[in-house]
Amino acid sequence: MKFVVEWRVEYFDEEAVYRTKLFYDEEDVDDLDGILNFLSEGLENDNFQPELKTPSHEGDFEIDYVVIYEGDRNNIGKELLRDTDYDD
Repeated sequence: MKFVVEWRVEYFDEEAVYRTKLFYDEEDVDDLDGILNFLSEGLENDNFQPELKTPSHEGDFEIDYVVIYEGDRNNIGKELLRDTDYDD
């Protein structure tokens, strides 16, 4: 399944927050539950590095996925999930 994840990267020492969209094409994922499992396992294993797509800062940071869309880099489709805790 092709999907887009909008990541939120927060640097604590700089009080800086960035968002970046990354695109995935995972054969083993076929619905929202599969996407959430893929993201959960990836976060546990430090498989994702959206901070590399944002301006660099020193110090600690945290990453969270905040919006998930259907689609790919050429055609972002409908929104599948939005975490309303991060409406910044």
